[in-house]
Amino acid sequence: MVWARLRAAKAKGRRGERTLPELAAPDRLNADIAAFHAVLTDHAIPQEAVQKAFPDHYMALGWYTSAHPASGKWYLEALLLTDLSLEEIAMRVDPSAPVLAVDVYKRAFFNVTRERRDNPGWMRQYIWAPSMCKTRVIYFHDFLLKLAGRYAGPDILDQMADPRMMTREAAEWVRGVAQDQRMRTVLMAGGEYSRLGPVEQVAVAEATLKEWATDAKAAGAAVLGDAAMDGLIKAVEGSIGVMRRGEQQPETYTFTSPMFEDGDTANKDADNDE
Repeated sequence: MVWARLRAAKAKGRRGERTLPELAAPDRLNADIAAFHAVLTDHAIPQEAVQKAFPDHYMALGWYTSAHPASGKWYLEALLLTDLSLEEIAMRVDPSAPVLAVDVYKRAFFNVTRERRDNPGWMRQYIWAPSMCKTRVIYFHDFLLKLAGRYAGPDILDQMADPRMMTREAAEWVRGVAQDQRMRTVLMAGGEYSRLGPVEQVAVAEATLKEWATDAKAAGAAVLGDAAMDGLIKAVEGSIGVMRRGEQQPETYTFTSPMFEDGDTANKDADNDE
């Protein structure tokens, strides 16, 4: 992304390192972004002056630096994964938002071209994998919006803002994606789960498995049958080491290792000699 390249070039310059020409001078199409970055990072220039000189660029930067569902960032990035034009996207984000602000955001911070969007490998590396690695629940909202923008389209994306407006098709799509990602998250979160004490592990496991079973039966055959759900539950139990309530866990254990066998034998022989 252009903004990341400009920041990298600036950091290299501060360290006195050589900067590649393509980093220091972006192409002519993005010269306005380079000029904005230059005055923004010049601490001798007041921020009010920067905002006045580059109002659209400043608005785009405000979206980019906000990471909360209430901001327009996540919704904007999801819309940029659809086939809508920049004008249509600007109207959906905010009727008062200039089209140039959306254009700047796309070029500087989220330059997902049609070619990149249609390339599964690129999307997996730069969009889906980073989103799935975030452990805070709040970022799941961002991930879900992007999935909707790419695969479900702008109409279902807009319906997600208000469940009362959802069609049955939209509700089923959201439910299916949410359940699938919840299962993936639990399966990948073994590290966090293992940090809990035995009592907490039992509580979390029982609540999760009970919720899954309830959801599957409520959704009917469209999600998972009882046999498939039982198989999934057993797989999860085996993967994350679920300990059911009432199971006995030994309070002590014996540590053995081939590394210490010779030393242990020598100690026993010394004891016998005494």
